[in-house]
Amino acid sequence: GVDNWTDVGTNRVAGVSVNEKNVLGLSAVYACTRVISETYASLPIFLYEKKGKNKEKATKHPIYSLLHDKPNDYMTPFIFKQTLLNNWCIYGNSYAVIEFDKMWRPKALHPLESSKTYVDKDPLTGKKIYKTIRNNKLLEFSKEEVIHVPAFGFDGVQGYSPIKLMMNTYGTAVATQKFGNRFFSNGARCSNVLEHPGTISDNARTNLRASFDAMYSGVENSHKTMLLEEGMKLSPMSVPPDEAQFIETRKLSDIEISRMFKVP
Repeated sequence: GVDNWTDVGTNRVAGVSVNEKNVLGLSAVYACTRVISETYASLPIFLYEKKGKNKEKATKHPIYSLLHDKPNDYMTPFIFKQTLLNNWCIYGNSYAVIEFDKMWRPKALHPLESSKTYVDKDPLTGKKIYKTIRNNKLLEFSKEEVIHVPAFGFDGVQGYSPIKLMMNTYGTAVATQKFGNRFFSNGARCSNVLEHPGTISDNARTNLRASFDAMYSGVENSHKTMLLEEGMKLSPMSVPPDEAQFIETRKLSDIEISRMFKVP
């Protein structure tokens, strides 16, 4: 059943690890997920019943209060719906288990972590069941006990994780962001060569490198006037980000991510 888990785990793309946690560190993914989940969560859910040819709100029905007022004892309706949509956006599936009272009436709704939940089949009855891990214990629920909303998929049962589908785009975006962080934390560019006309000892070479980094490396030192002695020359070896289309790469990644979430 391992292949059924929706957890994307860790994959390496463009030389970096890509998973649901560091993907949320991308501003485009975070923004798209928030705008979708918060917009949905702000909309009220009403339960209606038919009255002849008309309909009216079924405020006295026990399900009405679960959907509209209080899904459980620890969440507001807004947080409940937002949690479901956050899971849906990142993992491609959202799950909520229905808690029943002794009369088999729904009395609470509890979101399940999509990364720890998957759909399976009962080997005896052949019916669909849901398995999830909670507090290091494997729990099973029948299909009547779970509300499951799959995203885009091919079998009508399980949604696809957009992170898996867009792994290359995410990998490039994460790699670009990490490169940008490293570049700007090292204001003297990625590497430089100091040329000395003579021969210097190992001790002098170590001291020269340390003093150069202390004086000129880092954002706060990026515009200082550089003084070189004894006929030394400085040769920068790295390609500036604008020449390497650093900004364009970040823009392209943001556009691809927004397109995937269908967010302008």
